[in-house]
Amino acid sequence: MGRLTASMEPPEADAFIIAVPTPSDADHTADLTYVRNAVEQSAPRLRGGGLQYPVPTEDHPGTAFLFGEQFPTPDGKATFHPAQYADPAELPDDQYPFVMCTGRQLYHWHTGTMTRRSSLDAIWPEAAVEMHPADADRMDLHTGDWVKVSSRRGAITLRALVTGRSPEGVVFIPFHFFEAAANELTLDKLDPQAFIPEYKAAAVRVTPATEAELYRPEAHQLRGRY
Repeated sequence: MGRLTASMEPPEADAFIIAVPTPSDADHTADLTYVRNAVEQSAPRLRGGGLQYPVPTEDHPGTAFLFGEQFPTPDGKATFHPAQYADPAELPDDQYPFVMCTGRQLYHWHTGTMTRRSSLDAIWPEAAVEMHPADADRMDLHTGDWVKVSSRRGAITLRALVTGRSPEGVVFIPFHFFEAAANELTLDKLDPQAFIPEYKAAAVRVTPATEAELYRPEAHQLRGRY
C-alpha cells in the first residue's frame, strides 16, 4: 500500500488528517508528537460516552442526530419515495424449505476477510447456523451438531446453534468464516431499483452432515501475509 501523507492541520481545525510515518520520514517524530498531544487534549471530553460527529468547535457537545432542524434539501424537508413490496428473487419450496439470511456476529463485525488471526477467534471461533428450536426439533438437531447447508449454488458444513433469535423457517449464517463461506449459498440477483445484491434471502435446506463432509481442508489453510 502507498504511504499516506498530509500536512497537519492547526489545532482549531474541525478534523485532523494524520500522516502514517515510514522510516524515510524525516519529521515523523514531530508529526506523531503533534497527534499525541492532540489526542491527550481531547481525551477528557471523549470519556463517559464520547462525542458524536460533527463536533465543529472544541466546546461543542456533539451532535445527537443529524437533521434535527432541517434536511439538506431546497425546502429543508425530507423527501420520501414510496416503494412497493416485492418477494425475494428466490422463495423457499419443498426442496429448499428454509430462508437463509446472512450477516455479522457481534464479536467479528466486519473482520475475517483476511487473516482472522486475533483474539476475536477465542470468543467466537467458528461459524454456526442459527435455527429456531421448532425447526431443530423437527430435524432432531441440537446445538453443536454438524450440519450441511445447501442451496442451488453450493453447500457448506458448519455447526448448528439452536436459538430463538432466528424466526421459524429462517436460518442465519455469519459471513466471516472462509471455511464455511455463507456467500457460497447466496444468489447473484440485484434489487431492480437500488441494484444491491440480494445477500439477505436465499432458499436453502439443512441436513445432518456425513462423516465425509466434515473434513474441510480450507479450514486449515493459512491466509494473509502474517
